[in-house]
Parts: sequence; C-alpha cells; structure tokens
Amino acid sequence: MTNTTGDIAHIENLTSTKPLLVTVEHAGNEIPNDLRALGLSDEDRLRHISYDIGIKGVGNHLSSQANYRCIFSRYSRLVVDLNRPQDSPECIRKESDGTQIPGNIGLTPKERAKRLSNYHTPFHELVCDTIDKIKPKVLLSLHSFTPKLNEENRVRPWHCGVLYESSVSLGKRCIDFLQKEDALIVGDNQPYKIEKGGDYTIPNHGDNRDIPAILIEIRQDLIQERTDQEKWAGIIISMIENCFKDYL
Repeated sequence: MTNTTGDIAHIENLTSTKPLLVTVEHAGNEIPNDLRALGLSDEDRLRHISYDIGIKGVGNHLSSQANYRCIFSRYSRLVVDLNRPQDSPECIRKESDGTQIPGNIGLTPKERAKRLSNYHTPFHELVCDTIDKIKPKVLLSLHSFTPKLNEENRVRPWHCGVLYESSVSLGKRCIDFLQKEDALIVGDNQPYKIEKGGDYTIPNHGDNRDIPAILIEIRQDLIQERTDQEKWAGIIISMIENCFKDYL
C-alpha cells in the first residue's frame, strides 16, 4: 500500500488499479493557522458541524482491507465545504446547526475567492486528475450524519443512507442489499438527497461524466469507536462486492 499526503488531501493506495474511486470530502477537521480557528471553540471544532465524525476511520479500514484508492480531505468543512458548489452559501457557512462561524462572517469577495482558490479548487482538481488517470468505473463518496440536528425536533431513525441522482439502479440495489443482508434501516436519499446545484461530488464527478456514483451516509453514533468503524468498512466492502459487480 502506498499513500501520499498533500496540503489539501491525503490519498491512500495511490498505485491501486482497482476501478473504484472513493472520496471522503468531510474527513478532516483541521483549520489553517491563518484562519485563527474561524473563531470557534475547541469543542465546536470537534462537533459534527466541523467534519463527518467517524468516517475517516471507516475509509481507512476500507482502503486497507480492499485496496481501493481513497481521497481524504484534510481541512474542516467550515473552511470550505467540498461537497457544495462554490457559489452555494453553504460552501462557506456563516452558521451551522445553530452555531455562528465568526471567521466566515463578513468576508469580502476577494477573501471568499481566495478561500475557494486555496481549498475547494485544488481538492476537486485532484479528484478530476485522478479520474482522468485511473478512469474509475464507479465513484463512491463516504459521509456520516449526526443522529439529531439541534434545528430538528426528531431523532433520525436510519442506520445509514444511500444517496444518488442519476444512478438510480445502483442506488436502489445498494439499499435493497443493506436492508436484506444486514437488517439495516436504510434511508433512500435520506437524511439528505443529491441535487444539482446543491451538491458537488456526485453530480460533477459522477453524473456529469457518466460514471455511476452514489454517496453513503452512516449515522455517527454507530462509528465512533475503531471496532465499529472496522465493522462498517466490512459492510461497505460487502455492498461493493455484491452491488457493484456489474459495473467493475
């Protein structure tokens, strides 16, 4: 296994020739020193608003067990949200789940453009270059979701969710497999759904390039511990082996 770490991302299995690319857009929660923690407390930097808790561990186990090439983000989604278009107000959030992000308030157009140029653009250029090089047959994006948003009055019931737009057949096949094989409560485009103009990786790197692409969301309380992250990596690998076989 080979890997490389750059300013923007960490890549596992750099030399893998397997026809599946895995991206983890909210893996990291670092904030560059010059952004002064965006004015956030240490506690807020460890919350779900900052990154997808547990998903980096799932991705690491998946890449080590199955040798898929995986691209992990380094910086917090509050620096820029790599899964939002650059013109989306959610790309550089002023507020997230009831918490203000002081370092993102009052940015000038020049400051905003610099932030995007430094962090959003190079990450997705790396994804594009990787796709051009290895020509993956399927794209899989890994995420996790909080069991309950402060802004919602309900606890989310799903163990995981399968999100898709163009890849309806692949998405439905994965949902059916996870429900039957692992007895999971699986969200069908829940707790979120893929939308052009609202999401980035699946529409732009998958659907727009005619590459089958889905996004998996795992509930964060199920992947907080290393053993649980390893278990879920095994679940995802089994899903890939059974549901992606007609594509890979």
